[in-house]
Amino acid sequence: MNNLSLAIAKKLLILENGEMLTGSSFNKIQLAKLEQEGIVAIQRIGRTKTRVRLNSEAGLANYLRNRYQIENLEAYVEMLQQIEISGREAQQMASNTKLRTSRTFKGFLVNVIKPIKAKLHGKEIVIEPRPGTFTFIHDYENFEIDKKVLIIGMENPENFRFIELQDALFPKGEKLFLSRYPQTNDLVNWLSTIPNSYLHFGDFDLAGISIFENEYSKKLGEKASFFIPDDIEKRIAEKGNRDLYNKQYVKYNTLKSSDTRLQALIDLIHANKKGLEQEAFIGNGMDR
Repeated sequence: MNNLSLAIAKKLLILENGEMLTGSSFNKIQLAKLEQEGIVAIQRIGRTKTRVRLNSEAGLANYLRNRYQIENLEAYVEMLQQIEISGREAQQMASNTKLRTSRTFKGFLVNVIKPIKAKLHGKEIVIEPRPGTFTFIHDYENFEIDKKVLIIGMENPENFRFIELQDALFPKGEKLFLSRYPQTNDLVNWLSTIPNSYLHFGDFDLAGISIFENEYSKKLGEKASFFIPDDIEKRIAEKGNRDLYNKQYVKYNTLKSSDTRLQALIDLIHANKKGLEQEAFIGNGMDR
């Protein structure tokens, strides 16, 4: 039996968690097989670029189970990341859905436009904007920031990278931008322990709203809100993607929200039959 490589497993885990990857992240043969089996959907962007999204959770689960005997993809990835672990032990770990592991790396990425003071283990640190780099908070249980700082979660890595191009979208004042990479619950766990307001900046589509509702709002309550720009109706009408809406419709067509703002956004998406990915907010004509 062949083992699934760590590199491929990590990519599939990202897709399983609702994220998208560029087509170039996979080799052509590998990607073609996944698409042929209905596991992923490929979206073309421009003439040369493509993006890959999970098309069938059940299909992926069956693929992993039947081909690699993997019942728990996240556990499989975590175990392969332990340097001393053997391939056999990793496989045993993956097939046990109830087994829990300790991770070598935990935490999340932070980014700022202007320096922000914080504390780590009670000692003051300064998080500074440094082009080309991000700060990774590993020991997040001992990470503190002023309660007045607005926390903005960026679901897409490119938006997180180019925060300075999107600053005008958000309220003035101190802002700390976060990315939940790797794809774990560490970010939400930390947010649940602090009083700061949390603003979620995700895709303006049914899947993006579902992620916020189920992974953030349920755990954080009223201090969490979904970022909706004033001109969202115009943006969706002019720049929205109908293919994106169609691919998500079967899974999310019954999505409802008790938040009137979010329900209005859901209604708007259905009315236009389009979804809008947050990358549309990263400047105009930018070569990404």
